[in-house]
Amino acid sequence: MAERWEEVYGQEAAIGILRGFLKRGEIPHAMLFLGPRGVGKATVARLFAAACLCPSGEPDGCHTCRRVLEGLHPDFHYLEPVGIQIRKEQVDDLERALHLKPVEGRCRVAVVEEAGAMNIHAANAFLKTLEEPPPSTFIILVAEREEDLLPTLVSRCTAVRFAPIPGGEIERYLVEVEGLEKEMARDLSRWSGGVFGRALSWARDERRLSFRLAGVEFAARARRDSLADLLLRLAEMRREWEAHSHERRNEGTVFSGEALDSRSLAFLRKRQEERAKREAMRRRMEAVGDFLDGMASFYRDIIVYDLVEAGGGSPLTHLVNRGRFQEVESEALILGRKKAVENLALVEWARKAVESNVDPALALDALAAGLKGWAALARR
Repeated sequence: MAERWEEVYGQEAAIGILRGFLKRGEIPHAMLFLGPRGVGKATVARLFAAACLCPSGEPDGCHTCRRVLEGLHPDFHYLEPVGIQIRKEQVDDLERALHLKPVEGRCRVAVVEEAGAMNIHAANAFLKTLEEPPPSTFIILVAEREEDLLPTLVSRCTAVRFAPIPGGEIERYLVEVEGLEKEMARDLSRWSGGVFGRALSWARDERRLSFRLAGVEFAARARRDSLADLLLRLAEMRREWEAHSHERRNEGTVFSGEALDSRSLAFLRKRQEERAKREAMRRRMEAVGDFLDGMASFYRDIIVYDLVEAGGGSPLTHLVNRGRFQEVESEALILGRKKAVENLALVEWARKAVESNVDPALALDALAAGLKGWAALARR
């Protein structure tokens, strides 16, 4: 995770606006960070929170900043969806916390990630806080589009917009900063669909990238393999996902008990445990998401191949998984576009099920059964 402004790529304009707020001491009580997925909105929101709480007024990598970035500072509050929604109970808990006096810093800062996931009850409850914010409190909502939020929420926030990062810029960054070979950088940029955060994660974490590649392989073999073979492969993948989700569970900031009473220290330790659980869940969901993205990309390539071929064009340049051209070509001829569309719909069904808190094991087993025509449930 970035610890300083300079470590955020491609968002100089948005960061310039935020640094201006800090320098002038004119921080809006409520801000709305808007922009495409993966461009760094949530990272910048945490850096801004660190700047607000840091004695230096900048995110400088100090002990205070690290605790904010890791969600362990008592005056920093972080809210994210449970499943596909942010619920009213979560908002109520946040509002109670924001009405308390700051423990260490001059203020309290709250970041609501995927703010568009607030259900109507949560959004209405949050509206009152935005209308009458507690003293010395700053709130940052993070969303892709204004349309995802109630207009009344949007109207009470100062919008800061984050620009999309072109694919060529992603490729250049991976080569010049991350040190990747050009061909690999080009592949990661293309596979990510222009989502900078995902391309960067794959560049830095080979295991995450392996889950995406495993999804492509699974889709490429799904027609030929038996259901039993597919289920065995999914069982292997689940063991790999679990191992991945707990790899960093014991890492984190060691905070000192200095200047904290026993109650505050116990609160921070509980928050650290909760963060470890959230981190494990996040990593598991990322792994499953990468696997499903890989599957979806293969079926999309079959559809694209069929459409381009029918139009007399050259399919290769239009494929995401160009290194699997022969397999895409073979499956396009045997599986066909109609079946590829059906299979892609099954993958998206599984994705939505997992995002809705369905056990990934059940969702993916149903997906495998659906691909083999054994499960009517997975078609609904």
